[in-house]
Amino acid sequence: MSPRRTRRQEIVERLRAEEWAFADLRHDLGLTVRILEEDLKHIQKSVRAVGDRLQLRSASCAGCGFGFTANALHPPGRCPSCRDRRIEGPWLRIT
Repeated sequence: MSPRRTRRQEIVERLRAEEWAFADLRHDLGLTVRILEEDLKHIQKSVRAVGDRLQLRSASCAGCGFGFTANALHPPGRCPSCRDRRIEGPWLRIT
């Protein structure tokens, strides 16, 4: 992270450049789930104020293909359908 940008500015810049999986963004920035989720909720409101949008492509189960709801910012620990832990996504991007 650059010293002249805030954490949220860094997240916005990354999400404008390309689509990120929630887990990859969290690990790359060294944040906890809670902090990243709070930042994304704030960013969602901030970018809407300037006419942009935080797009969310929902998570899915790698085992059975179950699709989670599109409004969840981070994936659950297990699939409610098959109980598998291999959850992919969700993916985020600002457009």
